[in-house]
Amino acid sequence: MNYAANKLQHIKFGITEFVKYNEVVEKFFEKATTDIDKEYKKLERKYKGNEDALNNLGDHYSDKYNETARVFPNQFRISFFNQIMAYVVFQLIEICEVHHIIKATKYKVSDLKGSDLDICKKYLKNSAGVDFNKVNKEWEFLKLCYTIRNKFVHTLGSFETGDGFEVIKKFIEKTDG
Repeated sequence: MNYAANKLQHIKFGITEFVKYNEVVEKFFEKATTDIDKEYKKLERKYKGNEDALNNLGDHYSDKYNETARVFPNQFRISFFNQIMAYVVFQLIEICEVHHIIKATKYKVSDLKGSDLDICKKYLKNSAGVDFNKVNKEWEFLKLCYTIRNKFVHTLGSFETGDGFEVIKKFIEKTDG
């Protein structure tokens, strides 16, 4: 049995499920927003000339539209990003744990101190011989994503000056999508 090949295939399936899930939810928000527009336009024609009714409808549908087009998708994206990061960290820890079992290393990843990413890197570098110079760009990207994840989790996504704000801002500005 080739553990590495099986693990990689398992991770690819997981990523495929994430992509499909994201597509379904994003399409739902697009459709819901379009439906709100259609519903409002229909009622706008019905109440044409009744300014009070139109003002009330405008307030109500403006709130509904804002929630469906901005608030709910943003909450979903923050939660989804956190879910993806949890998946990545889980996979890294599991790889370390399986490596420990297969190779009977002197220590386990859980014996180390630090953040989940830090302990995985220490373990993989020292026990599995991973050369992080070869994957530095990807590892730095992962660390930045983890920093952003921590901001979402610990500040409810409130990004203000200080505490890594500039690094995150530059990352967002130079990242597509």
